[in-house]
Amino acid sequence: MDYNQPRKPFISPVMYADDLLIFGKLMSIMFDGIAEVIEGDENRHIYLRSWDFICSPKEFGGLGLRRTRDMNSAMVSKLAWKMWAYFYHFLARLYKNLGGSLDPNHPGFYTQLSKIKTPVIVVTPPSIPTHRGKGLRVNVDAAFKEGSCCVSMMVVSEEKGLLFAASRVSSAMDAKEAELLAIFSACLWLEKAPFMSIVFESDCLGAVEEINSKGAVSSWRNESLIMDIRSFFGFKPGWCINFISRDLNVVAHNLCQWGFCRKWDGPIPLDLLNEDILCNEAKMAIKWSIFMPYIPYFISIIALLLLLEQISYLKKKRFLPGPTLVLPFIGNAIAMVANPTKFWEIQSSFAKSTPLGISANYIIGRYILYIYSSELSHKIFANVHPDAFHLVGHPFGKKLFGEHNLIYMFGQDHKDLRRRIAPNFTPKALQTYTNTQQRIIVKHLESWCQKSENKSIPLRILCRDMNLETSQTVFVGPYLDKTSRDRFTVDYNFFNVGLMKLPIDLPGFAFRNARLAVSRLIETLGGCAAASEKKMKSGEEPICLIDFWMQENLREYSEKPFEYSYNEIGGHLFDFLFAAQDASTSSLLWAVAYLDSHPRVLEKVRKEVAKYWRPENDAVMTGEQLREMKYTEAVAREVVRIRAPATMVPHIAGVDFALTENYIIPKGTIVFPSVFDSSFQGFTEPDRFDPERFMEDRQEDRVYRRNFLAFGAGPHQCVGQRYAINHLMLFIAIFATLVDFKRDRMDGCDEIAYVPTIVPKDDCRVFMKQRCSRFPSL
Repeated sequence: MDYNQPRKPFISPVMYADDLLIFGKLMSIMFDGIAEVIEGDENRHIYLRSWDFICSPKEFGGLGLRRTRDMNSAMVSKLAWKMWAYFYHFLARLYKNLGGSLDPNHPGFYTQLSKIKTPVIVVTPPSIPTHRGKGLRVNVDAAFKEGSCCVSMMVVSEEKGLLFAASRVSSAMDAKEAELLAIFSACLWLEKAPFMSIVFESDCLGAVEEINSKGAVSSWRNESLIMDIRSFFGFKPGWCINFISRDLNVVAHNLCQWGFCRKWDGPIPLDLLNEDILCNEAKMAIKWSIFMPYIPYFISIIALLLLLEQISYLKKKRFLPGPTLVLPFIGNAIAMVANPTKFWEIQSSFAKSTPLGISANYIIGRYILYIYSSELSHKIFANVHPDAFHLVGHPFGKKLFGEHNLIYMFGQDHKDLRRRIAPNFTPKALQTYTNTQQRIIVKHLESWCQKSENKSIPLRILCRDMNLETSQTVFVGPYLDKTSRDRFTVDYNFFNVGLMKLPIDLPGFAFRNARLAVSRLIETLGGCAAASEKKMKSGEEPICLIDFWMQENLREYSEKPFEYSYNEIGGHLFDFLFAAQDASTSSLLWAVAYLDSHPRVLEKVRKEVAKYWRPENDAVMTGEQLREMKYTEAVAREVVRIRAPATMVPHIAGVDFALTENYIIPKGTIVFPSVFDSSFQGFTEPDRFDPERFMEDRQEDRVYRRNFLAFGAGPHQCVGQRYAINHLMLFIAIFATLVDFKRDRMDGCDEIAYVPTIVPKDDCRVFMKQRCSRFPSL
């Protein structure tokens, strides 16, 4: 036979008997030694364990695989995928050797084909079948035994390459296996296959009908199907053949649903048919098929774990109010992240529904408790030590802040550190900070008025930027240059965003960005501590918080040396900045919101401030003047009470802790004492904004002191609360004096939003204009 002569489509051999033993050897390698190959059989059989590979030594080739009784459908699919992989391996090599062509009319097509000694799973029918099977010559019959099946494919197109597929399915196969082999034969990775033939033996009508009843063959029916399955078997006994024109993407979709392969979106250009790509894809498909038999066991294990998780949650929850069932692993984390305001309102309502004042929930694999009761909150704050509760500041704070953070310290080390920090908040230090705070506030208010110009502007980001500059300047003064400040601002924003996201510590996720940003921020602040220490050693006067701190460290070190590192101090500085930054921004925004909605309070503030400070004098307010402004201080405290910036202070139970006589908090529970809810307990008309409650004649700050928990309680009570109140008072006094403002009100503008501290939902959008003749030059 002259293989160099042009051939008509459908009439060409692609495998020869001489290649069969080579194929068998390669298959044994492919099956990693589980195959046994016997050469020299007179019928040219290749025996693999539990399988026969049969080829007829005729002028055309045939490849069949027989299922024996000890093989199951999973093993059939595994072998089929490996055959498929090697077919594409062959196709890629053929395409490469022909210089980018798969045209069977190419002069070198069969020459190149005969040179490729690699597994070939492509055979051709002996001739073009005629109508109703007449003239169909099946020379491979002798090669097939009872119970065998054959998968046949052929390259015929001048333009699109592989376009013909044929499957011969035996009645000995069950419906699922027949379905698998039929669809396998059509999985061709190309956009269209104008011809696809499914060849059945006449006695397998029942099996095919069963396939059809299960929807497998019926899923192939569409407008392009020439004959349905019944007319398919309308031919006289013997071999039946049907040609259809259809889109193979439907078949690919079915395979995807089975989990055998992934769907390609769109056609695969022939220039992608290279050996590496095809082999890698084939290997992935083979690997996936290996795991298919184990999927039911995997699903069962997962189901068991989920059941145990629900049982554990219900056992810890006991009689407490809260959701009865929770989503596996993530619990109610999605609801918390999507709408934290609603989530915590529901937890609060659950807690208020029981005399204990506690509710339960489940978030990211952790059991949580929400504490509404002020007395129970005090009990938690008072028991922060290794054998009770650990303050965490954030449910996943240790990953963000590090293990050796101030908020995680206990005992004598914690007391010593607070003692060294105390000089940072003396009247002298606070006066130094006050001068800096006023200059920055005035500068930013002037800028805000210019931005407004008869239009409303949201204040949240503006307040945040002002507070960040204030914190940077007050805490580390001149030790941050402009480049460092800009980088600091970017990193702090990463940190802020990450606080409100799920704790997925992987590249590209907000939580990972936040964690890395904290490391950079601490390193930067540590460098500021080193520079400050050097300056304080030279005897200069302190001008910022780190100067006062390092001055005290040097004094104590000269009396009794102790160990400390700059990065450790940098970490503590970051704690201060975190506490001052977002909490302060929240308070400033709510102050503007309540002053706008309470004009009588605003007028009283303006009158009081005018007694002690006038902008035209170009002088800063002193600490003494600030202490005389009793009503302004009452307004500041009422803002903090009615809208506590950090609504909850998370703790983790280090041991099983008896919170009440009836309930023991399990070890590992994250406990959320609500300082927000505490502010609405005990006080007279707690829902009303009433600064008078903090004045001398009512003294509700003393009467209901145990309910005013905005700054915490116990050994970890906020060390900088005087600084925070001073900052809020300065802003209220200067803002009320220098600016006329009006809220740009809309529905829901005063609702609470978490960012992560609470702010007005509309970001406090206001109209602003200059009230004074000129802004002071401080």
